[in-house]
Amino acid sequence: MADLQLEEFQERRKGTRTAFITRVTLSFGNGQEDVEGDLHDISIFGLFVETDRMVTPGSPCMVRIAIAARNSRLVLKDIGGNVVRCDRRGLGVQFDNRFEWYVLFKIYTHFSRNGDDLDAASLADHFSIGDFNQH
Repeated sequence: MADLQLEEFQERRKGTRTAFITRVTLSFGNGQEDVEGDLHDISIFGLFVETDRMVTPGSPCMVRIAIAARNSRLVLKDIGGNVVRCDRRGLGVQFDNRFEWYVLFKIYTHFSRNGDDLDAASLADHFSIGDFNQH
């Protein structure tokens, strides 16, 4: 029965999920304590955070994602969403708007699968200026 529920949940998902592990903080404006956890996967529509904290589904939140590289850190913040799922593994969050920075996760995971040691400079080496000027 649990397998059937998982299949039904996965069928309701929109967009491709990208596995990506980094730190995530969920902030709730109602005085509730922030929730920190590990990002499990992300899509243009939402994410799943591994945490043992319980949050009521429907709770609005602001998401902050920190991505650390060898010599720098990128922080994506002020991403509005709502908790849509809470289980023993963690929290599912649906974004209020399409996540415009999703492509960064796709690029990062694509090159890391090839065994590249990634940082912003090594990613830039994979592209030329012409790649960004084409429409």
